[in-house]
Amino acid sequence: MSPEQARGEPLDGRSDLFSLGCVLYEMATGVSPFRMESTMATLRRLVDDTPQSMASINPELPPWFIAICRSFTGERTGAAV
Repeated sequence: MSPEQARGEPLDGRSDLFSLGCVLYEMATGVSPFRMESTMATLRRLVDDTPQSMASINPELPPWFIAICRSFTGERTGAAV
């Protein structure tokens, strides 16, 4: 779910790219970028926070891959992935 969807805003194709970025993040790091203990906490984090740096979780990831994931998710949340 993209931040726009969590806020109830209109959606477009960028929401799908955000979701793809989240899937790539989890596949590469083994952790979900926004998961919390409850649904409401996850939605809040999705809208307000940024995920932990992928490089800090898996330092073997190539910079080009991190840049792709960041382009899908980081620009939407305002921070680097």
